[in-house]
Amino acid sequence: MRSRSRIAILGWVRYERDVADTQIRDGLIQRFKFTYEQGLLLGDWPKWKVYREMRGKSDHAHDQKIALEVVAGIPEFLREAIHLREQLSRRLT
Repeated sequence: MRSRSRIAILGWVRYERDVADTQIRDGLIQRFKFTYEQGLLLGDWPKWKVYREMRGKSDHAHDQKIALEVVAGIPEFLREAIHLREQLSRRLT
């Protein structure tokens, strides 16, 4: 039996060969939705959007106010990153 990650990769490869194949595309989208809804993350999209914004601000960390905003969000991001790593490790082993 093939692992789910291998099946997902094979599905993506098939889609890349023929991006007009809507059946493969729709299957990939469904698998993505299912995987996302499995709760691998502690936070939801708005929280991850904050992290993305923090990343954008990090290019301007020479500004004291921005630097403090970015560094203040790091502990929560670290908790998310550790949780994500643990969830992925469990699913891959």
